[in-house]
Amino acid sequence: PADLFKLDLTTLTRLERMGAKSAENALASLEKAKHTTLARFIFALGIREVGEATALNLANHFKTLEALQNAQQIAIQNQNSQVEQEHLMLALINDENGLIKELLEKMKISKEFKAQIEKAVKNKPKIISNTNQNESIYVSQDLEQALIEAEKIANNMKDEYVSVEHLFLAMIKHPNKAVKELFRAYGITRDRFLQVLSQIRGGQKVT
Repeated sequence: PADLFKLDLTTLTRLERMGAKSAENALASLEKAKHTTLARFIFALGIREVGEATALNLANHFKTLEALQNAQQIAIQNQNSQVEQEHLMLALINDENGLIKELLEKMKISKEFKAQIEKAVKNKPKIISNTNQNESIYVSQDLEQALIEAEKIANNMKDEYVSVEHLFLAMIKHPNKAVKELFRAYGITRDRFLQVLSQIRGGQKVT
């Protein structure tokens, strides 16, 4: 559970049969668990037909998919059983210095859009489990479809790797029911998104 990472030395030493040295070792292990490679993270997501070797290739190719890792954390914090498009959308928007936030601002999309995504995430069914949620959470089929589409979009745009704009475009093309309704409500379309993207990128490719 995410609360494990909030434990401190004082709290641990108060536990029965937990000495100072054991508490220090436990904290060191927890600190190490906070950090992982993108390849290990992708492998742990349990995407069909993605083994360790493929995960490493994906990590090298999807250089900006830390957004997906942030999406997983949002799902865990909200006790959701799977990472869905809403989690990824929120992760992209939460990046204060990120491209998606800038693009939405140039499209004059109100901040209410983010609030509605947050609401959609909070309304998702929660799971109560004694197991490590990091081990049980997985990618939804809708998000998996979007990730596959994002790579196709990157290739069509002659970009060398998948970036956040490809992820967003993929969700525009293959939105789940909730995301589709949000896009419709706020007038977010592929043409409108690409128009603003071209103003920022010009002819520059993602390399």
